[in-house]
Amino acid sequence: ADGTALSVVQADGTALSVVRADGTALSVVQADSTALSVVQADGTVFSVVQADGTALSVVRADGTALSVVQADG
Repeated sequence: ADGTALSVVQADGTALSVVRADGTALSVVQADSTALSVVQADGTVFSVVQADGTALSVVRADGTALSVVQADG
């Protein structure tokens, strides 16, 4: 809500682009300034959860789903 951006990074520090199925970029923001960590569950799938537990759907350009989880679970 305050417009602050979140960096989406993998465990190895490499950045992930968050894009819609049509290839347009999607900004990932949350109400406060706390950062979200992206944890890699396997080679292709990620999960996205906000601090209040509500889910966010994030999709790659090829249609595969991404998931983002906070470091504290």
